[in-house]
Amino acid sequence: MGKTILFSPVGGTDPISYDNCCDGSLLHICRFEKPDVIYMYMSQEILENQKKDDRYRYTINKLYEKLDKPYTINEIKKEKLTKVHDFNYFYEDFHKELQKITKEMNPDDTLIVNVSSGTPAMKSALNVMATLGEYNWKVIQVSTPVKKMNEHNHKEYDKELAWETDYDNDEGAPNRCQEVKSPNLLLIKHTENIKKLIEQYDYAAAETLAKSINNKRILSLLEMAEKRTLLETKDVNRLSKELGCEKLIPVRGEKDELAFEYALVLQIRIEKKLYSDFLRGITPVILYLFEDILINFLHVKIDKYIQKENGIEKWKFDSYDNEVYKILSDKYNGNFIEGKPVYSDNLVAIIERKAGLPNTKLIELVKGVRDIEIDVRNAAAHTMEAVTDEKIGRVTGGKKSQDIMDDIKKLFEYSSVRNKISKDSWDSYEKMNSFIIREIDKI
Repeated sequence: MGKTILFSPVGGTDPISYDNCCDGSLLHICRFEKPDVIYMYMSQEILENQKKDDRYRYTINKLYEKLDKPYTINEIKKEKLTKVHDFNYFYEDFHKELQKITKEMNPDDTLIVNVSSGTPAMKSALNVMATLGEYNWKVIQVSTPVKKMNEHNHKEYDKELAWETDYDNDEGAPNRCQEVKSPNLLLIKHTENIKKLIEQYDYAAAETLAKSINNKRILSLLEMAEKRTLLETKDVNRLSKELGCEKLIPVRGEKDELAFEYALVLQIRIEKKLYSDFLRGITPVILYLFEDILINFLHVKIDKYIQKENGIEKWKFDSYDNEVYKILSDKYNGNFIEGKPVYSDNLVAIIERKAGLPNTKLIELVKGVRDIEIDVRNAAAHTMEAVTDEKIGRVTGGKKSQDIMDDIKKLFEYSSVRNKISKDSWDSYEKMNSFIIREIDKI
């Protein structure tokens, strides 16, 4: 079991007030919180009192004899400290002293801070530090017995008499300690920044910042979101199940999920104005969709004639006596060579031939997407200039990034994924972001 450690400035009513014959805040916290280790922060004036009669140690020792409990006391002596009204000094010096203490603490130790003893500047500094949430401590405030400001009249102090007449030694004396629940401004600031990063789809940065709030569920949700943008679908599915949010991933099934998630990432690139990345990224999804439409919508089994070599899809025919080869041969005037990579231009030729009049809209869509792919890919790949949405519009004859994305979405309506998606599915990342933000607001 960890130790309880008390950090306390020593003030004018410590250790026992002559005016009301009750514990000062330091002694009262020791009485009811029973810390194992006590750090007394002592100004020049307090040290002079200590040198006169050892009143602070004496009184705490008497209390712990009564409690029958061992303790350790440490004096933080500030022998040159006379400007006890200087908030800036205490804000800086308390940081130094508390950092020394926390470095020596074990993970299961508890740090208590007394914000009722000392000068107004001392109390204010500790309260501000507590509100900023820079330390993991328990803040204790002690109310006065008379519920008003204590008087300080300790010029002629008799430590033995003060102890003997202390009302708080009586059986059943009330506990005037109260834990102060300060609003943690750093936590509030961090969570607001995390939410902004989530809204900007910057989950890696949000996860880094979220480590400061030390919430396992939030970190896991952000890890899931980051892996989602990286298309690590196996990890995403595992994490979403563990976190009870499987519904955030609308499309399941290895190939279907990967294709749809890839398209969602393209949409995010538009949102983030990463137009060059968007343009370079459209070819893989177009190839996938053209192949999928041929196989699952037009029922042309082109997968029989495609094999992967080092991750690249290439045409491979066991026989040239088949419709697919003949279409490709006609398309390229007899110059089609087996073993070439599969290009979207090849697939358009097959779709155009097999779709026929009943699917005129599909043919127009496929040909239009292919033409745009050529135009914009060249614009992205062969220039060192910034790629803007306006430039995309000029290159394509008026179609900007979102128009291109809308055409890709229309292609999905002819794919094997069509029965798994709805209009709401395209808002999947926004739904996920809202879900994570709601979880953050619960902290």
